[in-house]
Amino acid sequence: MFGNGKGKQEDLDDDEVLLLQLRSDSDGPRFMWWDVGAIRFWIKREALETCQFHLAEAEIEGH
Repeated sequence: MFGNGKGKQEDLDDDEVLLLQLRSDSDGPRFMWWDVGAIRFWIKREALETCQFHLAEAEIEGH
């Protein structure tokens, strides 16, 4: 969260920051996003700096 995760942040644009990524996990809390994918939340760096979290975006990635 709020960091550069290896292999996760690098596919965002330079002006975007990954806020949170949740991957499917059938063993732990049993989150399941589509077909064992992930849900990601990101925001433009400028919006983050001014605390405009209503501008954050989400994406579900499936496999």
